[in-house]
Amino acid sequence: MNILAFDTSSEACTVALLNNETIFGKTVLNRNTHSANLMPMIDDVLKEAKLDINEVDYIACVVGPGSFTGIRIGVSTAKGLAHALNCKCVPLNSIEAIAMSCSNVKTPICSALDARSKQVYAGVYKVIDKNIETIIDSNALHIDEFINKINILNLDVTFAGIGSNVNKSNIESNIQNKYKFLDINYPTPDGLINLAKLKLQNSVDYKSLMPLYLREPQAVRKMKQENSKA
Repeated sequence: MNILAFDTSSEACTVALLNNETIFGKTVLNRNTHSANLMPMIDDVLKEAKLDINEVDYIACVVGPGSFTGIRIGVSTAKGLAHALNCKCVPLNSIEAIAMSCSNVKTPICSALDARSKQVYAGVYKVIDKNIETIIDSNALHIDEFINKINILNLDVTFAGIGSNVNKSNIESNIQNKYKFLDINYPTPDGLINLAKLKLQNSVDYKSLMPLYLREPQAVRKMKQENSKA
């Protein structure tokens, strides 16, 4: 089975390929170049694996949450490839993918991406033997609300994702139980592939692949604020 997976939902653009149980991967950290980098990166991992793109069985794509522009780039690329290859798409959640990237962690994983203005896209998961259990499902939250939800759990936890590191001082000041931080800011190639393998049963036709937006774009929120003041 050959799975091509990619994530363009944040500053990191990551491409991963599963070929005969071997994972090939590549990451570029620059939000503004995803549209230019994604297809060459796909070509690079296919060449490294010595695999023709027509041999790909599934296209797995992070559909959100995250950057609205980044998500659109990833989803539209996945749709185009799946249509051309006549294969299924596997929608992936970026927050779950970060959790799946944290191997050998025994405590619940608090996984978060930065949503700016002290907001995070975040969730809490337990990963055991490459399976994932949801403790708090992914949502758009103020960092204080996320910390409060974690405190209510009364569990020792591990923080991962750029949203955790951006808000590290706030977390350290307010978290009540034992905690640690992992230097994993974005989904890794292994995390993407392992999550894709778990989600194969959720594969869809490319026409049904849709972005996952947990909040409205900033421009829409700003317009509503201005209209409410009028």
